[in-house]
Amino acid sequence: MKKLFTLTLLLSSVSLVNAQLSVASGTTLFVTNANDLSAQDNIDNNGTITNLTISGSNALNITGVGTINNLVVNKASGTATCASGMQTITGTYTPTAGVLAAGGYLKLKSDATGTARIGSGSSSGGYITGNVIVERYIPGGNRKFRFLGHPFTSMNISELTDNIDITGTITGTNANAFTATQTNNPSAFTFTEANGNGAAFDAGWTPVTSGSAATTLTQGQGLRVLVRGAKGQTGSLTGGQYTPDAVTIDMAGNLRQGDFTQSLNYTDATKGWNLICNPYASNIDWDLLRTSNLTNVNDAIYTYRPSFNNGTYASYINGSATNGGNDIIESGSAFFVRANAAGASINWQEVDKTSLTPTNTMFRNAQNITNRMMLHLKYDSTQYTDEVVLRFGDDKTATDNFDAKLDAENLAGSGHDLFVKDNNSNTYSIYHGSELANWLTENRTIQLGITTKIKGNYTIGATILNDFTNGNKAWLKDAFTNTLTEITAGMNYGFAVTNDVATQSNSRFSILFNPKEKIAPTIHSLTVKVSPNPAKGFLQLSYSQSDMLNTTITISNAEGKNVQSKNLGKVQYGIEKINISNLSAGIYFVQFNNGVEIKTEKIIIE
Repeated sequence: MKKLFTLTLLLSSVSLVNAQLSVASGTTLFVTNANDLSAQDNIDNNGTITNLTISGSNALNITGVGTINNLVVNKASGTATCASGMQTITGTYTPTAGVLAAGGYLKLKSDATGTARIGSGSSSGGYITGNVIVERYIPGGNRKFRFLGHPFTSMNISELTDNIDITGTITGTNANAFTATQTNNPSAFTFTEANGNGAAFDAGWTPVTSGSAATTLTQGQGLRVLVRGAKGQTGSLTGGQYTPDAVTIDMAGNLRQGDFTQSLNYTDATKGWNLICNPYASNIDWDLLRTSNLTNVNDAIYTYRPSFNNGTYASYINGSATNGGNDIIESGSAFFVRANAAGASINWQEVDKTSLTPTNTMFRNAQNITNRMMLHLKYDSTQYTDEVVLRFGDDKTATDNFDAKLDAENLAGSGHDLFVKDNNSNTYSIYHGSELANWLTENRTIQLGITTKIKGNYTIGATILNDFTNGNKAWLKDAFTNTLTEITAGMNYGFAVTNDVATQSNSRFSILFNPKEKIAPTIHSLTVKVSPNPAKGFLQLSYSQSDMLNTTITISNAEGKNVQSKNLGKVQYGIEKINISNLSAGIYFVQFNNGVEIKTEKIIIE
């Protein structure tokens, strides 16, 4: 029996010059640190190498059927050529300098544990030539539509039909190699911007057919395709009960590399939706890209989560997300953006690539985010939900109407739908309104819209993502029951949708800030809060008391001399801002007097 072993190099640096590196089948060459193994001559790898750097100026060949985890090509000159066999890359291939000629003998692996990627290379590209095989693992258990993409300059849809069944109208020689069924109903769709309307059953979806010429997916074009499981899986085409298997799609072509500009379609203000895909063989960070590389394109992105709530769009913009949206877009995936004027384009850059993977809670902690809540709609008989995020005033340019860089529009999925609606009938999945005023004067109303397909019992729940400032409180109003419910962390408001059309109305629910009949607190004594302390320039005084009482504020210095006073009149609670810029630095006392109680607070003026 052949003995398998692992060779571990612990040296700080090993460079193989004029010496072929050979790794036999069943052998693992594990190098503890990246860049510690540098090969400058031919490589024959039939086992596994971890952390390999190809360097030097010699032309060298890579042969064998093996695996390389984390490969760096950093050649001063000359070409590294995959000459025969198949080298499977796991982890990251980093094109630092020089050229790797793949020649169809290089594969980027994807499985349940992760997907190989090509890291950021030269902005001009040219670091890899020839066909590369790129895999995309799709988990089993669900027979769902998925939004897929490709990382090539172009790709025929026949690259997919050897792994999964795709159906549709068949004529001629069936160049797409579609699977024939009794109905030949379509299962793959491109998106036509000129027909799009953003509805649940959008007219922009264009079914793919198969004739005598293969359908070409252009650079950056997305595809919606029904993934039934593995190709030819029993029960997958006949409607029988079965559990879809996991499937790995393998696509081959010339990789898209280097920076480039992708033009988008725009018909008019009612259209503009473009289904595009991640054009690189790597995850990308949308937040890196959107800051300066969008021309006439809204900043929001919309991905489709097929196994979430029977199919739901997740939206992301500017650090906020719904339904598990994220700024990290996976390789091999497609998503929607919306053009807002003619000449729309995206400038993709190598530096947008990232090794990060998406999570379901991508809220950036670096920003000082305030005034933000998430509401979620749930149908009580299932786990189907939808979410909407509302945020106010962190960006001072935010308005109460649609802002392309701050708001995400609502795309209706196939389940239940919850959204914000403004006065111009724009609908939102992420709404960033203008700054909230002080609670004494802030009284805006925000309309919520709900689309429900089934009559029954529902719940609107709340998550306070970031606290409201300036004393503001928000309430959920149900116009049908004429009730107000304070929106607090963990709030759940139950309601019924019946045959009564009023229960189904999109004007039934709204959010009210500080409705006066609900916010008057029950106060048993005078409370006073002074801030900041120490203070300079201005002083803010918050107060509340048991009744409407004539109240005065007096500021005195350390010697007891009154230096400033103000009569507030008959008040119960509020916030008073006092200019103290004319007072010298030192110790002072602020006195509240309502004729019943007196409260004194010590302050320091700097």
